[in-house]
Amino acid sequence: MRPEWYAACEDARAVSREPHLPPVVHADIGDTILDYWHARVAQHEWDWYAGVRLLKFPEDLRAYEHLMWLSHAEVVIELGARFGGSALWFRDRLRALASYGLIERPLVVSVDIDPELARAGVESADPGAAGIEILEGDVTDPALPERVAALVPPGASCLVVEDSAHV
Repeated sequence: MRPEWYAACEDARAVSREPHLPPVVHADIGDTILDYWHARVAQHEWDWYAGVRLLKFPEDLRAYEHLMWLSHAEVVIELGARFGGSALWFRDRLRALASYGLIERPLVVSVDIDPELARAGVESADPGAAGIEILEGDVTDPALPERVAALVPPGASCLVVEDSAHV
């Protein structure tokens, strides 16, 4: 069962040109770790990147950035695109690697079971969205790896981020 704050996140606008900051998390010394965790999850559900909802913890984004830098990943395969903010974020980090001459062909392949929100979000921030491919797909589909592989340049170094199978 989903927490009650989840419904509010589902109903909220996925794209906005208004500046947004995530809500502050208050830690009461009397709260349980679980209470704090729920507050952190609620906070990250309201984060934005380039005017598009971004559903990743900031700590995870920092870890991804280090992994991309160390591995010289040219391609990020993102399983679970939701609103598209993270696809933009990953693409922009890959572009930074390219600007340093570490990679040549930055590409993000985002897969979601219902990709329309991600497509709308990415398109709103960056019409044409060069360097981002959004696929409709289910991680349980045995044909998905072949579909993704068809988009990845031969020999490309990849980082795979699985954020879809929340079961």
